[in-house]
Amino acid sequence: RTAQAIYADFAAQGLVYGPSHHLLRELRCAQDFGVARIDPQPASDEHAGDYMLPPGVADAALQAAVAFLAAESGQPQVRAAIPFTLATADIRCVPVGPIHAYVRRAQDGSGTVDVDLLDERDGGRVCAAFRGLGLHAVGHAERTEAEPQSQPATVAV
Repeated sequence: RTAQAIYADFAAQGLVYGPSHHLLRELRCAQDFGVARIDPQPASDEHAGDYMLPPGVADAALQAAVAFLAAESGQPQVRAAIPFTLATADIRCVPVGPIHAYVRRAQDGSGTVDVDLLDERDGGRVCAAFRGLGLHAVGHAERTEAEPQSQPATVAV
């Protein structure tokens, strides 16, 4: 799916991202995984150097995970969702240049997704890894498949 279509789906549900949060460029999905292209914008925030992983890049990875789940389940529209659980976040290094988010179902049967953020250094260096990401559909009382029971989270930096 194109980023334009994904952001239009979000906007139709009242979730309007400003221009500085339109970092997702496209999402291509296969049977068991998705790969999203994320183009970080030059930092304009005076505190941008304080982050190993820019918040906008992390948000774009979440957007890619939500869109992947919609595509995987055959939904014609991406439904807005918010992060509900996260088992681990491993932020390894500052990404350089264009970034790719590799999204797939967690192999532990929890119904969550795993996301790796890779930059283009050394043929695809893993800059950050999110494991056990559970998402909760906005505006719905029922539990989504990617919304597991709550568990304590750990963060490795």
